[in-house]
Amino acid sequence: QDAAQILTAFAKFKIKDDDLLFALCSGVSGADWSRQSGECVTSFLWALGTLRRAQLAKPLLPPLLERIAQLAPTLRLRHVVLAMTGLAKVSAMAEELRISKPMHQASTVISERVS
Repeated sequence: QDAAQILTAFAKFKIKDDDLLFALCSGVSGADWSRQSGECVTSFLWALGTLRRAQLAKPLLPPLLERIAQLAPTLRLRHVVLAMTGLAKVSAMAEELRISKPMHQASTVISERVS
């Protein structure tokens, strides 16, 4: 949760610090995403997309996207919007990062939530 909040603050102010981003991502690389809240997961994805630095967090993206897909039916509207925005921004790198399958799955579930 702390890493997501720090990363979100950096994204809001467009502060790009690859060393800090790498350290934050390394620090949460062993996180059990199944225990993380919608706020944490969607904020993290939104920040990665906004900073355009998803490639630094490549190992985190598949479990993060899987968690978003799991949480989609219960996300609050604010978190649905964050997830949609984050997915849109990270999707441009999905092919390069080889995360197309979890990206498609998360996008589909979030889209169903909106319709």
